[in-house]
Amino acid sequence: MTLCPASSQPQTQTWSTRSFNLGRGEPVVNRDFVTFLERLVGKAARWKNAPLPPTEMVVTFADTSKARRRLGYLPRVSIEEGLTRFWEWYQISILNLKTSDLWTRQLHRHLRH
Repeated sequence: MTLCPASSQPQTQTWSTRSFNLGRGEPVVNRDFVTFLERLVGKAARWKNAPLPPTEMVVTFADTSKARRRLGYLPRVSIEEGLTRFWEWYQISILNLKTSDLWTRQLHRHLRH
């Protein structure tokens, strides 16, 4: 298997089955994550005040140490930038918006805040 890690040096390794936790490797507060998504998509989430289930994570992050060690993985994109790129791709690729429509939406969203 040829791997192309986030570092600029591709590596060739053979593994039967391995899993790697990929992400930014920095904590993200779930409420902050949802608030950012609200701003990004221009819609408010419906918040419900309820006790958290015992299994609910308040803060979450990926432990990327194994990927860093074995693949040379070095994340360079913030969670905000990654979500923004994904949202742009989704609007163009899935919702079939034209790029000009996308920029118009972004301008209107920016002017509202």
